[in-house]
Amino acid sequence: MAGTVGLAIYFLRSKVVELNGLEHYFATLDLSYVGLAVFLELLSLAAYAAVSYYLIRGMQRRLPFVKLVLASSASTALGNSVPFGAAASTYYFYHRLRRLSLDPSRSALVLAGLNILTILALVVLAVVGALGDQGQAEGLVSPIDMAFLALVVGLLLFMVFKAELVVSRFAYWVNYLKSIRKGRAEAVRAADEARARTQLIKIGRVETAFGFVAAFLNWLFDLAVLFLMLHSTHSQVSLLGVVLSYSVGALAANLPLTPGGLGVVEGSMAVALVAFGGHEVPAIAAVVLYRLFSYWLLLPLGAISHGVIKYFEARQGEKEDGLVTSNEI
Repeated sequence: MAGTVGLAIYFLRSKVVELNGLEHYFATLDLSYVGLAVFLELLSLAAYAAVSYYLIRGMQRRLPFVKLVLASSASTALGNSVPFGAAASTYYFYHRLRRLSLDPSRSALVLAGLNILTILALVVLAVVGALGDQGQAEGLVSPIDMAFLALVVGLLLFMVFKAELVVSRFAYWVNYLKSIRKGRAEAVRAADEARARTQLIKIGRVETAFGFVAAFLNWLFDLAVLFLMLHSTHSQVSLLGVVLSYSVGALAANLPLTPGGLGVVEGSMAVALVAFGGHEVPAIAAVVLYRLFSYWLLLPLGAISHGVIKYFEARQGEKEDGLVTSNEI
């Protein structure tokens, strides 16, 4: 957390000239906008947790939705707090699924499906934005760009509908490499067993579709916060410009340069918004305000979620200890 704050201070100090004109926008921000932005971010978090919830249901398993929300909140905050946060967040969420008694194969499949569906939803959101502003899109998106997007969407759809195949192959090679030091025969045996276990798991198509809708809503609610902040700063940017700027920022957030893309996201989104016609100071103000809700709000929320998780685990441990003691008596 201290490192994250330090990076934020460094970024802000490097932008003193631009930030000198932002006080007006912060001072005049309507409290109703603040409340609505917080509500939209909570909806985005709930939608993100719903992706895992539906994938798990599609594997004929049930986990409490509230516990998935807490785990999603804590893992997101962790990802925003440390370098290479995506890897740390993935490990943490996998560990939480295992603590909730989901077996290793299903836990890995949930993580794979979660990442694939969220990336697919982001690409679809960008395409929808382009279709919604065809006049500007015709001058910015070439046929080659559209063909590339179609290829990406096709590849992601293949990975969604063939998730069992993708994960089983991944499980095969992971276990093969883990066991190779014991000899090739042992490595092949371990890899075959892992692939066989994974291939037994099937994901329901209906639940996968619901998971995709949840992933799309996750981005949509978060994007709505950016639109809200642009409206509060009276920034005039086209629909396509906002959606593409948001998509650039969302991709930059996953670069392992700073925790949660701190500084990188703000810079890339602000530059993109200005390139699409926004004035510099209002655009930067909108981005900084947006990140207050989409980034900084999630840090204390994730810490609280982790504390709640640990509290319930401690309570559960006390109950189990009491049950063992009573049985011994």
